[in-house]
Amino acid sequence: GALITPLVVTPVAAMWGWRGAFWATGAVGTLWVLWWTLLGRRESLATTEPSHSSGLSMAWGDSNVWALVAAYSLGGLPIGFVLYQASLYLSAVLHQSQTQIGKVLWVPPLGWEVGYFFWGWVIDRFASAGRDRAAMLRVFLLGAVLSVPLAIAPLFPSLLATLAFLFFAMFIAASFVIGSVAYATAVYSTRYSGLISGIGAGSWSAWVALVMPWIGRLFDLHDYGAAFVLAGVAPLVGFALWVPLSRKS
Repeated sequence: GALITPLVVTPVAAMWGWRGAFWATGAVGTLWVLWWTLLGRRESLATTEPSHSSGLSMAWGDSNVWALVAAYSLGGLPIGFVLYQASLYLSAVLHQSQTQIGKVLWVPPLGWEVGYFFWGWVIDRFASAGRDRAAMLRVFLLGAVLSVPLAIAPLFPSLLATLAFLFFAMFIAASFVIGSVAYATAVYSTRYSGLISGIGAGSWSAWVALVMPWIGRLFDLHDYGAAFVLAGVAPLVGFALWVPLSRKS
């Protein structure tokens, strides 16, 4: 959705205005619900597969729950930063028009999309789908280190370089999203998959809600360097918290 939307909505908005863009987006959502309703009737979707059960129950006092929160919310914070600030940065610093931004805004989410498939494969292949804590430690450490380059993006004020930094940031952040859910599911079993996904996405949304006003204020002050540093080091903090909070089940 984040990848396709700029390509679809930008020409709609240019032709019918911002109200037309909202109507088009709502119409697509309605069609999706109808499509899902039809597909959801398939009998094959009712079958379930055995899960890897650890016998553990999720509880707020369990440190593994907070390890999930730390890795997902802080490790994935660059995703929110790019989603909500990229267009402002491209406009204010690189002087791109709304139409020009719409033509390239699909590039960073492409990194997000590729990252989901890549890191999902890596974790399944080399970390036993999250059950190998030592391997997950290496994945998260790599993700934390490779998130830092986002902090220096303002030093390269060109459209191509900026898009490359944003693409790479979302690609790396996907490792924390996939990794945290895989690890938590391995600890608690897939019978908690809905709750695990909800806690992860909910904690990420909460952090985005708390941090974005500060980043927005930095943008208002034209202190883009500090804003990018804040987004770039957040995964390091998430990793530093995940290490002591996680443990072998």
